[in-house]
Amino acid sequence: MIQFEALYQLRRYEEAAQAMAHVAHPDNRQRVWAAGIAAQLGREDEVRRQLDAVAADAPDCDHLALADRSYHCEMEDSREHMLEGIRKALSIWREG
Repeated sequence: MIQFEALYQLRRYEEAAQAMAHVAHPDNRQRVWAAGIAAQLGREDEVRRQLDAVAADAPDCDHLALADRSYHCEMEDSREHMLEGIRKALSIWREG
């Protein structure tokens, strides 16, 4: 598990955000995860920035499917926790 993923699962969102900030060239799946982290922290501008970048690169992206395909969680509650953050991010992004 990548450091930001582990920190997120431990609900250490601020540290997860800091670890994510060190990813030099995030791909779309990492941007979706970053949006989930930002959503958990209530950082709506960051959520929009990340998901706008994904939308610009892949306008038809299914964010939840991308995350579900790309990240393999050993435990169902870890998977649901990840998807919860992404759902929050998508809600913020769609409202904004």
